[in-house]
Amino acid sequence: MNRWAFRSYIEGGVDQIRLWYGQQPLDVQAELLNIIMYLRDTPADDWVRPDYDQLKGSLADLGELRVINVEASLRVHYRVLGFMDQRALEFTMLAADRKTRRFSYREIGALALRRKALIHSSRPTYSGPADWIFT
Repeated sequence: MNRWAFRSYIEGGVDQIRLWYGQQPLDVQAELLNIIMYLRDTPADDWVRPDYDQLKGSLADLGELRVINVEASLRVHYRVLGFMDQRALEFTMLAADRKTRRFSYREIGALALRRKALIHSSRPTYSGPADWIFT
């Protein structure tokens, strides 16, 4: 069985998704790990809600890992935006944030698209394996 590999955006030698991940509550970390472990063995056609969604409009080149966590009896949403390379069986995580009133797909989407372009210009510089998620 072929497994999806997960990659992260690297900036200045620092894995930006790992940095974000390390700042999240343990429940959020665990839920993201569960989603990734499920999706890595799932064909792309079966990447659907609630764990994944393909974005639309100007962000149609991106998808999002959808973490939903219960905190103080409230459902709190987190999003990890990235893109699929189905030929290589890779999903590259580009930007992540907690959805609040200030959350803006326009802002985080623009950031993710800029980062995707940088990866396409120099993959070794801007993208690295996200193997840390499993440790």
